[in-house]
Amino acid sequence: MFLNSSTLASLRFFAAVASSLSFKQAAIELHVTQGAVSQQIKNLEEALGVKLFYRLVRQITLTEEGQRFAVIVERALEDIERAAQNLAPSNSRADVRLRAGPSYCTG
Repeated sequence: MFLNSSTLASLRFFAAVASSLSFKQAAIELHVTQGAVSQQIKNLEEALGVKLFYRLVRQITLTEEGQRFAVIVERALEDIERAAQNLAPSNSRADVRLRAGPSYCTG
């Protein structure tokens, strides 16, 4: 089955690389190593059976398949994000109040 936890996770990596056209920038955005991004893209390409990027010297570009897939993945991730935001009541706020005695609060 294509949609397992591994391939679903790699879609976010793909979207980050596709938007920046940089493994390094995607790694910074996702707070992971560049090698982790590269591995996720490699795994996704293997799962799909197509190349999504042309890897050139100091540059990457999307293949034709990658360009089409990037539009779909970005739209899907935006839809999921929007749906998740709509789950929470619009006026919900998380207030945290702490009480402590004066002797505890002084340094």
